Amino acid sequence: PDLVLDLAGVDSTDALHALLAARLCFPAHYGGNWDAFRDCFTDPGQSDLPARLTVRGFAALAARLPRDSALLRTCLDELPAERSERRIAREAGSA
Repeated sequence: PDLVLDLAGVDSTDALHALLAARLCFPAHYGGNWDAFRDCFTDPGQSDLPARLTVRGFAALAARLPRDSALLRTCLDELPAERSERRIAREAGSA
């Protein structure tokens, strides 16, 4: 099944990592930083990524947390190279 990840209400780096960890079913030892995110996000043994991940609220996240949104965008953009069977969709207004 598809998963929708809504980032519109996220207002801190810690909240972002908590949301990502919970929604993507990262392991309990997830470190809550971008290196750990990349490791978990690209490793099928450490995350439960759906075939299609839809991201909402990216523009709102970028306005509040520009550095974190840029790092997340990089990870999302790199996913097809790491896990070609998975797809990322960004809803309109979530550039």
